[in-house]
Amino acid sequence: GLRAALELAAEVGLDVSKFIQRFTDGTAETKFREDLETSKRYRVRGFPAFLVKYGEKQVLLNGYQSFASIKAVINSLAGDLIKGSVPEKT
Repeated sequence: GLRAALELAAEVGLDVSKFIQRFTDGTAETKFREDLETSKRYRVRGFPAFLVKYGEKQVLLNGYQSFASIKAVINSLAGDLIKGSVPEKT
């Protein structure tokens, strides 16, 4: 129920007041239904699923993927146009 959702939201560090607002004003439900429609459109059948898009090209990856696998898909779609970088540790 809502209590469990609030506990989970707080546990993962969400702003609980914003969570409550979006939960009660219908925003969360609207976004959830949009996600369901996207899942149906792409025939997603499991969790997790990753839709990688670049321009008009796209690839749907089902199931758990390694970083190397996701990077390979990005490179296959974008070629040399996207360069990776290692973020500064903070």
